Amino acid sequence: MKRIIDLMLVLAFTAVVLPSCGDKNDTSDADFSFKSGDVVITPNSDAGPVIEALGDYVSYDESASCAFEGLDKVYKYNGFEILTYPKDSKDYIYTVTLLNDLVSTPEGVSVGMSRNKVIEVYGENYTSQGEGIYYSSENSQLQFIFRDGNVSSIKYQAVLK
Repeated sequence: MKRIIDLMLVLAFTAVVLPSCGDKNDTSDADFSFKSGDVVITPNSDAGPVIEALGDYVSYDESASCAFEGLDKVYKYNGFEILTYPKDSKDYIYTVTLLNDLVSTPEGVSVGMSRNKVIEVYGENYTSQGEGIYYSSENSQLQFIFRDGNVSSIKYQAVLK
């Protein structure tokens, strides 16, 4: 009986403690979000409250959506832009693209940083394609495109289902 209790304690300890010992850079289960001031911008989230909270944009453009009924909209801000897609009478965040080094990811990565620094910050759990590396979660993807070994573009993108 004592062995069974000891075994149950070990299993309980393992179930509680070991999950918290994982790789701090494991991004497979987390959705990716960009932050501008106090506004969190997450792909696939309702765009209305985000656009309202961000306030004035530098420029705005819209065009008929190729994939959905309605309009795709682009809101450009200082250092980043948001592309939305229409669905069920609402607009949702499709992409957030960081345009220059005036803005950075919440983890501190910005345009101009090295590929090695990106991997140091986000970990080895990525997919390579061409000049880019891609970190994926169930609902979003974080993309880094490189030119001459340095980040030239950062994009948060919704995974559409």
